[in-house]
Amino acid sequence: YLRGAYSLDDLQGRLIVLLTNRKGKITGFPTFGLVLCAHQDLDGEKLVELIEPPEKALLGDRIFIDSERSDPLPSPLSTAKLQRDRVWAKICDAKALVTNDAGVAIYNGEALKTNAGVCRAKTLQHVSVH
Repeated sequence: YLRGAYSLDDLQGRLIVLLTNRKGKITGFPTFGLVLCAHQDLDGEKLVELIEPPEKALLGDRIFIDSERSDPLPSPLSTAKLQRDRVWAKICDAKALVTNDAGVAIYNGEALKTNAGVCRAKTLQHVSVH
């Protein structure tokens, strides 16, 4: 979703929301995470916005929902387990990860947040997040 929506220059020096509970390769490239973005197809045009952490978030802050907050962090899932269990597909297929009317990223009814506040898209509301 990010290709074509953002250039490398657009992303440099910017805080983003990254799922890091992954390891392995995607289409031959090493990957250690997945950048979350809101997206919508509107009359054939793809609209994409990064899900951004709150303004006072710090590099490396943990993203959580209140009901799943745990210490210590779980071990990363292997690429094989992610694919076998269709982890990401189950989340996306169920439309469990979306934005609300304020652009806040919501998973199963709960806001994605850091200790500094909620994570959100700037303008995209009521759309899927991948």
